[in-house]
Amino acid sequence: MFGPAAAALLIARLLQEPPGTIEHAERRSVAHTTFWWTVGFGSPLFLLVIALVAARVAGQRPPTWTSLGHVNYLRDLGLAAWGLWLATGVGEELGWRGFALPRLQRTHSAMSSTLLLAIGWAGWHLPAFFYVPSYTAMGLRLLPGFFLGVLAGAIVLTWLYNSSGGSVFAAALWHPSFNFATASPNASGLVAAVTSTLVMIWAIVIIWRYDWATLASLWRSVRATREEKTRALPGDERIPDAIDTLTHVVTIQRPPRDVWPWLVQMGAGPRGGWYSYDWLDNARQPSATWVVPELQHPTIGTVFPALPAATDAFVLLAIEPSGC
Repeated sequence: MFGPAAAALLIARLLQEPPGTIEHAERRSVAHTTFWWTVGFGSPLFLLVIALVAARVAGQRPPTWTSLGHVNYLRDLGLAAWGLWLATGVGEELGWRGFALPRLQRTHSAMSSTLLLAIGWAGWHLPAFFYVPSYTAMGLRLLPGFFLGVLAGAIVLTWLYNSSGGSVFAAALWHPSFNFATASPNASGLVAAVTSTLVMIWAIVIIWRYDWATLASLWRSVRATREEKTRALPGDERIPDAIDTLTHVVTIQRPPRDVWPWLVQMGAGPRGGWYSYDWLDNARQPSATWVVPELQHPTIGTVFPALPAATDAFVLLAIEPSGC
C-alpha cells in the first residue's frame, strides 16, 4: 500500500536530497484547488454512473453502490471502502505523482515521463496476478491489455497533476474513486470493462488534444504587465537609446530549474526548435520533446539559428544560469 511512498523517501535519502522532497503543488486560489480536487474525486465516479447505465441498458443487473464496498479478503465495507482505497491512493500517489513524475519531467516530456512511470506502475501490480482473484482470473495472457490500461490511467493522472499545478492530492483522490468503481468483485464484468474503456478513451483524447511536452492545458499569459513593460531587463544597456521596445511575456507555471533546460537548447535546425509552429519556423522539423544533453551548456558566442540553414541568427552575448 505504502510501497511507492516508502521507495520515494528511500531514494531521496540515497540521493541525499533534503527533507520534504515530495513535490508540492504551486500556490493557486482556493477555487482552483477545489475545482481540481473535485475533478479528481468525481470524474471516475461519473464514469461509473455511465457504466451502470450501460449495464442496465444491456439487460444486466448492475451492482449497487454499497455492494461495490466488497473488497477481496475483507468483509463488506459499503461506501466506507472508499476510505480504504484513499489510504491506498495516498500511499501510491506520494511515490508516483509526488516523487517520480515531477523528477522525470525535469528531463523528459510529459508523455515520455508517463510511459516510463507506467512501466514501473505496472510492475508494482504484477505480483497481484498470482494471488488476487480478479487478477488471476485475467491470467498473464492479458498482461499487455492490462499494461495499456495502466498507461491510460497514467496519462489521465499526468493530465490531472499538470493541469492542477502539481496537486498530488487531486491524483490521490482520483485513485480511490477509480478503484472503488472497478476493483470490487461485484464490479467485474461489464461495469469494470466500460469504466476502464472510458478511461482509455479519455487518455486518447488527452494525447490527441494536448502537446506531448505537457499533456495538459497549463495556464499561461503572453501579455506583459505594466510593471514588466517598464522594468529594466538584462541586455537593455546594449541599446540604451532604442527607438522602440517590445516586451513579450510567457508565464509558465513551473520552477526555473524545469524551464531552463528547454530555453538553452532553443534554436532552429540542429538545435531543439522554437516549440512553436514547426512547419513555419523550423522547416517542418519537430521541436524536441525531451531535454537534449549536448545542448545544455551554451557559452558566449553560441549561435541560435533563427531558421534552418539561415545566415541570420541570435548570438549569445551573456548568460547567468545561477539559481536554475
